[in-house]
Amino acid sequence: MDASRRALLLASVAALQACDSESEPETSSTATQGANTDGNIGIQAAAALYLPYNKTVTKQQLLVDIDTKDSNFYYELVPYLERYQRTDRAIEYFLVHLGHGNHFCKEYFDNWITYQLANTFSLAVGSELSTVSNSIVLTHVSEIRNAVSKDQSIKSFMLSYFLSEMFWARFRSPEDNGREVLEVYLGKFQDDLVPKAAKILQNYAFIENTGSLQKGLNENTEPQFIDGQWLTTPTELYQYVVNHPDFLPHVYAHVVTQLYGAADVEVIASLKRQNIDSFRELYKQALLHPNMEKIQRPKYPEEILLPVIQTGQYVLRRDGFSTFLDLMDQVGSKPMLSKLERQKPDWNALNIGNLSSFLETLFSTEAGNFSSSWTYGYGQATYVALSQLAEQPADLLAKAHSLLWREPFTYDASFHTLIAQQDSTKDKVTAALRIAAMNYTHYQFSAE
Repeated sequence: MDASRRALLLASVAALQACDSESEPETSSTATQGANTDGNIGIQAAAALYLPYNKTVTKQQLLVDIDTKDSNFYYELVPYLERYQRTDRAIEYFLVHLGHGNHFCKEYFDNWITYQLANTFSLAVGSELSTVSNSIVLTHVSEIRNAVSKDQSIKSFMLSYFLSEMFWARFRSPEDNGREVLEVYLGKFQDDLVPKAAKILQNYAFIENTGSLQKGLNENTEPQFIDGQWLTTPTELYQYVVNHPDFLPHVYAHVVTQLYGAADVEVIASLKRQNIDSFRELYKQALLHPNMEKIQRPKYPEEILLPVIQTGQYVLRRDGFSTFLDLMDQVGSKPMLSKLERQKPDWNALNIGNLSSFLETLFSTEAGNFSSSWTYGYGQATYVALSQLAEQPADLLAKAHSLLWREPFTYDASFHTLIAQQDSTKDKVTAALRIAAMNYTHYQFSAE
């Protein structure tokens, strides 16, 4: 294991150790334990959920909505998926459903959780690996979503995951797999355990030229003594892992680290007290914990784009997907790429400039394209609302800002002057969008 990975895992271990001073775990959990359910959902949580800017929802209502089924959620997006052939490409499939689907239903939350988990250390996809085929990726995310939808226990699902082709495509040899399952999920950095785990897993191997997990006839028959237990088969090893008292806390730590940008000790301690064994409940608690509004990390690109296309009633072009994925790659944060966890984006001046240009051109290059909802572009009302403010630069800029950002901001009067100097209505609208899109302060989450 390289130094950076070891440092990351050790940081999670340290956070978990800091939680040990908290009270003993409770035996049950509810939808509100440990979470603040008063008032409206906060700015940070709303952004993480990709909620549109023009809708306000209370925490209590959100909890109701994300448990309420919408029978049309998938059906309404079928024309879009069929037209642009996005059903067999996982990243774009999720962008379609998370960007254009009804945000206030169970199906949306199922897909959102699946997408988040596929970018965590616990269930990373690792499409960067030659062993991870598109078929394996689709099977993996489908199984995650089914588990989330059915509220399957974390332990039960993770046991099946450890025995899957996806896990073995990430960590291919008995030695590598045995080391990772102990280090990543239990925090056991003990080199003496690796040969024992490898012995147990000796008849398992991922065969690269066939792209499949091979379970050979050379099964281990010699029990290995690990942590006070005699273990012989792969299933016994993985059962030991998921039933270990440190297993769920490590899953919590990986989820919180991805969502918060760091292993927040208070949030992890709250999850431990409740002994949560459900991905749905885990994410509800993490999103509604008071510390969610204190997170400080770079925003992921989709936390910027997806609320915008919902707020502006925009339907992303086919080539828009390709451009956006290229931008994600450029900022060093392409989803479902790493076999470890997704990297945080690097919002340097060049990357902000490129994404801001993309945001601006979503609206400015297609002014007047007011065709059907399944054609490229956006609703007429969005552009009309902006153009009607062309002679009121301050109001126009405020409107453009509200289209692109959830956080409030007061612009210097010099920007109003710049907008007023533009010749045409379209130029004024474009200038306002460009100024708002270049607001670098909003490419980061900052504590309220």
